[in-house]
Amino acid sequence: MEKPIISSKTLNNMQPGVLTAGGFLGDDKRKPERIIEEDLNALNSLGVDKNELVKRMREAFEKSASGFGEWIEINEKIEALRDDSRGKISCPFEDGAFGKTNVQVRKKDRSMQVVFSELSIHLIDNHNFFQGHGAAYRNDPAALAGIFGL
Repeated sequence: MEKPIISSKTLNNMQPGVLTAGGFLGDDKRKPERIIEEDLNALNSLGVDKNELVKRMREAFEKSASGFGEWIEINEKIEALRDDSRGKISCPFEDGAFGKTNVQVRKKDRSMQVVFSELSIHLIDNHNFFQGHGAAYRNDPAALAGIFGL
């Protein structure tokens, strides 16, 4: 795996108060490059293909739109609830702005739940970035894999 290089501008954009109130790193003391490396290693150790994970996240995101604010079945094991807010949020890597749309995905037996945004999907897909521990939209690779049965 090629090691990511985070520019000083991107690092600045990840800080609290620049693009979001809480930033993208939370209380994580690791460098973003290390966060990326460790999260990709976690996926690898689980035997999960990142592209398949992103595909499942996109599927839940897209299907949830038809729920109109109600829980909607994604498949026989999970359901999702979509919350759209006004406005957009910019990617800290400066390659787009994304709707402020959050999706809660939970197992139907209520044993597990995750929340992610349109930007979260982009960050994972394009930048291998699940965000730092303590960030409001941190997506734990194992939790995502678990909710989607990967």
